[in-house]
Amino acid sequence: MTHFCRQHDIHHEVCGKVVFASNSNQAEMLRELAKSGHANGLKDLSFLSKEALRKREPMVLAYEVLLVPEEGIADYKSLIHKLIELIKQFGAEVKFNTPVFRIEQMINGKVRIESREELLEYDLLISCNGLHSDRTYKNFTG
Repeated sequence: MTHFCRQHDIHHEVCGKVVFASNSNQAEMLRELAKSGHANGLKDLSFLSKEALRKREPMVLAYEVLLVPEEGIADYKSLIHKLIELIKQFGAEVKFNTPVFRIEQMINGKVRIESREELLEYDLLISCNGLHSDRTYKNFTG
């Protein structure tokens, strides 16, 4: 993402992020996340001590904390506008605020989507529906 932002002159900052676990189950998931990060080439991942956390985020109490120094922030609106522009250049379509009532995998490999206004068929569907995307995926795929 940093490379993409540089390439397209999108304001960004690599400021590091902390990922919190509030209980032992989440801490186990956090350790797995750290392993994946290492395997994918992230550098300098580390678990913060209580003291180090207090210095970085004094108002946070956590069971365990992972520091990801290479994470950052980007100008989201500029980033999305650039992605939409590039997607359209490749002949793809971007739809917003389109309630989906049914998704069906067709025999020919296409995906059929039933929305309020129309029935659509695509080679590929990418859904960006936010916070409850896991639930939406489960509801449509079983």
